[in-house]
Amino acid sequence: MPDINAPNTALAQDGVTVTFAEIPSLAGRSFTGDWFAVDANKLPLFDEASYVDENPDGYDLSVYPEQLVEGFHLLSLLDHLMSRVLRPAPGEIAGWNYGLDRVRFVSPVRAGERMRLTFEVLEAEPRGDNYLLLFDCVIEVENRKRPGFTAQWRVLWVPGDDGDNEDEECRDE
Repeated sequence: MPDINAPNTALAQDGVTVTFAEIPSLAGRSFTGDWFAVDANKLPLFDEASYVDENPDGYDLSVYPEQLVEGFHLLSLLDHLMSRVLRPAPGEIAGWNYGLDRVRFVSPVRAGERMRLTFEVLEAEPRGDNYLLLFDCVIEVENRKRPGFTAQWRVLWVPGDDGDNEDEECRDE
């Protein structure tokens, strides 16, 4: 878990923009995002966008906490929360989701509860002309000792944003 009091920790306020040349220097750095809450009115939109509302058997909502932000909904927020803290330089870097490891939903998160992303860049490894970054992510929930969830997230940062980069590394591993 990132130590937000460490000297190599950046707080979100304005976020950090990173150039392609600076990517290797990210390894070992920690970041902390601003507080964020999911609007309860948007919960049904996620169900609709992910087709959960069309599951043939449905599910019994009475077994879940009221206004629960479902696990995959929380995971989908990683990109939004990270981009408020650490941003690739526009036009210089494009990020491709590479995968998730060690995802754990530790405690329920409800709409309206304030949460924030803290993370450490564990690795920034060269992959051909690209970099594969490994982020150790924790979603903290305000006034709670246990996090909402933890995950290690891999993102491939490639030069440029023309969308034509079909990295063979992506498909081979």
